[in-house]
Amino acid sequence: ILSKSKAQSIALADAGVSSSAAKFIRVELDRDDGTRVYEIEFTAGDLEYEYEIDAKSGKVLSSDKEYRDRD
Repeated sequence: ILSKSKAQSIALADAGVSSSAAKFIRVELDRDDGTRVYEIEFTAGDLEYEYEIDAKSGKVLSSDKEYRDRD
């Protein structure tokens, strides 16, 4: 199983975001249909990113980004 920091690196690389620009909101190891996955959320600038990464292979299973609400 990947380390938490490796999963974060995979998400950042896929998003094209540097680690210094990202602020992690959530990094959780979870189970989805029997598969161990990391659920990762972070912000960078005006965008919020959500990733689901296979904890064994490191494959990005899903990703999403959207402009975050500013109050």
